Parts: sequence; structure tokens; C-alpha cells
Amino acid sequence: MIRLIELDGQSVLETKNTGLMPFAPLMQPPAGMEGLQWAVQCNRQTKALSLPSDIRSNLLVSQWVMSGLIHPHQAIGGFLSEEVMQESSVYEHLLQTTGEERYQRGLQQGLQQGTELGARQNAIKSLFGVLEFRFDARAVRALSPALETIHELQRLEFLFQEALRAETFEAFARTLDMSGN
Repeated sequence: MIRLIELDGQSVLETKNTGLMPFAPLMQPPAGMEGLQWAVQCNRQTKALSLPSDIRSNLLVSQWVMSGLIHPHQAIGGFLSEEVMQESSVYEHLLQTTGEERYQRGLQQGLQQGTELGARQNAIKSLFGVLEFRFDARAVRALSPALETIHELQRLEFLFQEALRAETFEAFARTLDMSGN
């Protein structure tokens, strides 16, 4: 196992080893230099490298990600210019991955909520249908506010079964009261 904090970061910057540049902010800073100052210096020296701009942009984005492991992103926010972000395939990949994942999670959550809402609405509609068929419609409408506040599908299904079994409207109303209203 290699402990990055034990490696001399300055020598990595001096050798201009591009494979290690993203990790430099996690390495040992020069004596007397604070961690955030070191991250800023790594960023500055990486920007100054004589490399094709797309490679430099990818290095800077990777370095920004690594720096974010130990520094608040507000402190290192200036590491990435709009130009660097646009040139970096790494940044583009991060955006696409997180954007697509968020979209998929949001879509899945929306579908689940929609399904639950639809099932709840159907359960309430079926419950009203049974109650109005079996008992006085005006009395049933008086229960509407209480039934509309029930969100648990299992409870609505229980009440549907009870509406089928109840001998009288009053018996069903007592069951409704006892079941949580």
C-alpha cells in the first residue's frame, strides 16, 4: 500500500509525471506550506505544463476531484475555468454519469410515486363505490374527508373488505374510527 501523504509532492511536480499530477495535492507539501496552499500550487503548476490543452484540462479536472477529497469545494472552486471544463472529457463524463444517474433515479422515484398514488386513488374510488352501493350516498359523502386523508394502501384495502362485511353504515363508521380516524 502506498500512502500518498508520505510521498514528496514537490518532486512529483518537478518530474512533471502526468500520471501522478492528479494525486499531487494529496501528497506531502513542501515544509511550511499548508494543505490548501499546496493544492493551489499544484493547480498552478499543472496549468503551466506544456501539454495539449485537452490533456491539461483532464489533469486539472482530475486534480480538482482529488483535492475535493481533503478540501471544501468552495476553497478549490477557482481551479476550474469554463474553458477547462469544456475541454475535459473527464468532466464531461462526470456530468453525463451523474446527470443520467439522477435522471434514472428521479424517473424511478416518479414512477413509484405515481403507481402508489394511482393505487391509492383506485382503492378510495372502489371503497366509495361499495359504500354508496350498500348504504345511503349522503351518509357516505360525510365520510369523504376522513377517507381522503388515508394514505396507507393497506389500510384502504382493509376498509374496503370491512365495507363489504359491515351489517350497517354505523358499523362501518365505527370500524373506520377504530382503524385510526
